Amino acid sequence: MRPRHYSISSSPTADPRHADLMVSLLQGPARSGRGEFRGTGSGYLNAVRPGDTVLARVQPCREAFRIGTDVPVVMIAAGTGLAPFRGAIADRRGLVEGGARLAPALCYFGCDAADADYLHAAELAAAESAGAVAVRPVFSEAPVGGHRFVQHRIAAEADEVWNLLQAGAKIYVCGDGNRMAPGVRDAFRAVYRERIPGSDAEAADSWLQGLVAEGRYVEDVYGG
Repeated sequence: MRPRHYSISSSPTADPRHADLMVSLLQGPARSGRGEFRGTGSGYLNAVRPGDTVLARVQPCREAFRIGTDVPVVMIAAGTGLAPFRGAIADRRGLVEGGARLAPALCYFGCDAADADYLHAAELAAAESAGAVAVRPVFSEAPVGGHRFVQHRIAAEADEVWNLLQAGAKIYVCGDGNRMAPGVRDAFRAVYRERIPGSDAEAADSWLQGLVAEGRYVEDVYGG
């Protein structure tokens, strides 16, 4: 069987011998109409108990997805797509608490509701209080300000996002590649068109592709 890949969602600054994962159990009615389907990898990990042995290895992440601290960053995720950003935010918190001055960071995180699946909410709030990140949650089942998905809040805060882009910000997107990622791309194209007089859809798409080519717009997404 092919290996399953998961992003490490913790920071070695806390414990270099410990690694966290975020795994969402995939299960539901089988497409055949007979019985229930359960994801092979997520179903296996869901059944693991303390003391069990898991065959796994740590691999380096893509170089393009290494989140630095010298330029502004905008991290955008939904669900367990938060995983790599949780680790990056923990890194930033450790640096800030050690006295470092970092470039600004925003983290847009989409989930269903604050009391349902706002993953690691207390930890993210503590990192925000420390000055490591500005967390921008979005709740699809309990919208605040009319924002159901991350792209809606990005559009509402377009001035702030655009100013960061003008300062050299890098954009990182992680999570659902079927709906969330295309919606976020559309939001950024709209941000460009609203701020560049005379621009059209083709110009906005060319601008976004330019960010991708420069390594300033990076996606790590998965299909359903």
